[in-house]
Amino acid sequence: MRVRWQCNCSTDKLNISSLNFCSKCHSLSCVNCQLFEPVVKYCPQCLNVPLHNNQLTCHKNCFECPRCNLPLQIKMLELDSRSSKYILQCAGCDWSYTSPQVTRTESLINCIQSERETKDTVLERYRALEEHLNVKGLFIKCESSPHLTDALSNASIAQRKYVLQRLATKKLYELISEELPAKYETIKHSTELPLPSRLRCKYQYSCPKCRSCLLRPDANPRSSKIVTSSFAVDFLPNIRVLPLQQVLPTECDTNKLALVVLGPHIQGSMEIKISGSSGLYIPITEITVSYSKIVIEEEGRSISHRMELFATTIPTYQLKADTRLSRKERTRRLGKSSSQLYSLGNNKSSNSLIENSKIIDQGNGWCIIPLILLKDEPKHILQFKLAFSSYKIMLHYILEK
Repeated sequence: MRVRWQCNCSTDKLNISSLNFCSKCHSLSCVNCQLFEPVVKYCPQCLNVPLHNNQLTCHKNCFECPRCNLPLQIKMLELDSRSSKYILQCAGCDWSYTSPQVTRTESLINCIQSERETKDTVLERYRALEEHLNVKGLFIKCESSPHLTDALSNASIAQRKYVLQRLATKKLYELISEELPAKYETIKHSTELPLPSRLRCKYQYSCPKCRSCLLRPDANPRSSKIVTSSFAVDFLPNIRVLPLQQVLPTECDTNKLALVVLGPHIQGSMEIKISGSSGLYIPITEITVSYSKIVIEEEGRSISHRMELFATTIPTYQLKADTRLSRKERTRRLGKSSSQLYSLGNNKSSNSLIENSKIIDQGNGWCIIPLILLKDEPKHILQFKLAFSSYKIMLHYILEK
């Protein structure tokens, strides 16, 4: 079964990777409820920061495909010592564009912009509407004004001449309701020109309750480093719900599941109280997950020793026989009386295990308990009450088929 998380702001089902945890107020939040503010605005192609804050596109020779918005590759064809042509081609949809002759003193982006102003029918339509609405505003002002000269006092000479000519040939109510529609085919088959690259932004996200910084990227556009981070996966446990047969190969009942609790890699213990919806039966409602040893990098510790510590944090059912380290760790666990469930000579059955409400398996930072489906429903709810050494928190999980 798939396990999803539920944020406090809504009922949306999210993954644990989409959530952040505030270490100050101990609240859970997602992108939908977090506060954000821009850190830096930059061009995704040349990675330069614009000079003006109100700038939306890159003013250098960075272009996007008008069809698929992918970056365009630019090739120069030198005609002579004073002029050249440029070929802009898209690697995604094979759209291409050949620029007119560009002189040495003229930039490519200005050349394309001037061509757009003369050939773009959508821009022509916008300018026609702008002129029409300006004249229409004068007509409305003339209708409400007792004197025509007062209404036209702020208009230009060309607008005055245009208004007086139209007033001499048509009635005023016809001019006010007049429209200048453009044919759809004219706009549809307009000339496609390269688009200037749109700027992108890096954002800083803050907690919606205490406004503490949860995620802050590096202000350098060329860097992918995260300066401050507070991901939920680093502070809260992650759970998995599997068929019990994957953990106990002798079990064949499809209504019996295994609840795998993987604790965060932090020092100390974590007490968990578990409750669920009416369609679930949870034999064990209280467990403790703790790390006796944490994999850390210290001077004097070899890589093999750190790998052995890391192997202790892997549940037993995931330890295979393909590597020497996993075979060694599996043999160590099967030699203990608490993990005799996995040995071939174990006399206990899985039915008696569930009936006696015993933990299936437990290790360094992880625990597996039984879970039984009582009703065949599309989703079930699990609630975890976590008690750490300094704070408590409640989590909501959604189990889906």
